[in-house]
Amino acid sequence: MAAEPGLLFLSQFCFLLFLPPWTGTLTSGLTYLEPPFNVKVHTLPDKYSVVWDWNNGNREDAKNVTFSVFVRKLKKKPSAQFWSSVPGCLHISHHNCSIDPALIDTDKDYKVQVRAEMSQIGSSSSDPVIFSAKVAGLDGRPYPENVTIDALNTNYMLKWDWDDSLYPNVTFSVEMVAEGAFSDGWKQVNGCENISMLHCDVSSIYIFGTYNFRIAASFDNKNRTLSRALRFHPLQDTTIGPPSDMSTELLATMLQIKLLEPKAFHNNYLKNTCDWEYNLIYWKDSKSDREEKSVKEKLGRFAIEVESSTTYCMKACVECQDSKRRGLFSKKQCITTGAGARTVWSVGIGIGFLVSIVVSAVVVYLCACPFKRYIRHIFYPAGKLPSSIENGMLDSRVKIPFVFQEEEATDVCYIIRNSGLDEDHVQNHKYSLKESSADSGNYSNEDEATGEAYGRWPLHTDNVASSTAIHMDA
Repeated sequence: MAAEPGLLFLSQFCFLLFLPPWTGTLTSGLTYLEPPFNVKVHTLPDKYSVVWDWNNGNREDAKNVTFSVFVRKLKKKPSAQFWSSVPGCLHISHHNCSIDPALIDTDKDYKVQVRAEMSQIGSSSSDPVIFSAKVAGLDGRPYPENVTIDALNTNYMLKWDWDDSLYPNVTFSVEMVAEGAFSDGWKQVNGCENISMLHCDVSSIYIFGTYNFRIAASFDNKNRTLSRALRFHPLQDTTIGPPSDMSTELLATMLQIKLLEPKAFHNNYLKNTCDWEYNLIYWKDSKSDREEKSVKEKLGRFAIEVESSTTYCMKACVECQDSKRRGLFSKKQCITTGAGARTVWSVGIGIGFLVSIVVSAVVVYLCACPFKRYIRHIFYPAGKLPSSIENGMLDSRVKIPFVFQEEEATDVCYIIRNSGLDEDHVQNHKYSLKESSADSGNYSNEDEATGEAYGRWPLHTDNVASSTAIHMDA
């Protein structure tokens, strides 16, 4: 029985060991955040005041609890609308907060909700309270209306309307507040304090973030009225301008178009918000045919087949492929094609024909030059002919170079062989005949010289005397 208290202590120790760390607050302080209650909205001359109660239970940890106020429009049809935080009413420690009337549309109904927060426990929200917005603080006096902002590229011009005929001596000041946890309330915009103009440049704001603008109209140093607030998100609400330039070039019936990026894309943040592409719209400037055609291209380079003797007009803009966001269209630009314009393929054939002529001429020239040199080398040699040939040509009866002369007519003389000659005489006779043939330039057959084949020798008449002399001596 003595072991039972020990087992009980061990089981309690193991239970505490596996508890989450934040459960320490269960034993030392708050264990559950009571939601705010008794939430009320009061309409004051210059603001809406939200007050609430909260039961802290007289706990020491209650000083670590903060509160935030949220509003949203009340709609008849349920929708996935989120609560919007009220600037200046985030993570505050007191139980009241003011809603600027500039943030509220006077013709709408709203819900208000207050949330209690503690980092170690979480949060709990009050029941929403409905209230009808009214124009606060006017007391019959006018206020600036129709507040708009012209946001083109990275230039932001805030504008508003005012009836100067009723209240001429009024000055205006532009006030701004940034949404978020680090918002420090409404502040006047530099350069837009106590001005008489109905516009002011607010381009000095950072492109990231969400801003609320309102206009304060001052009748004197004490009395003023406020416009409704205008919510502006530069990165999303900026209007992208048209392409900064459009150049066209007509090649036969092919129209080349080149677009340059808008000035807004000089800011890389705006350029990278989505995947942009260029949209070109063109049409014939004709009463019978004005059908618009659209082509899209990412780099802004277009090639369009057009007809001759026709006027075409075009305009272009940039579009976001991921959404319906579109930039402004450029001004209309028109161009007229020529009357004698030929199609691209016919122009290509003409160019190819001219190129072939030039190539052929070059080939003929390169081939003709070596052939010309070859002919000149044959008929007009650079070197001199042998002297014997030149003398023979000069002594010829016909003075035509490179033409062989016909041989003179000769009589054939037959010498009867003497059978009584000895063999030595025959050999000597052969030798003498060969010498005489070499000297005269005429040749004889060896068989004929010996007389073995035909029994006679053919000789020229001018050699007869020598041959007869040889025969007689023998």
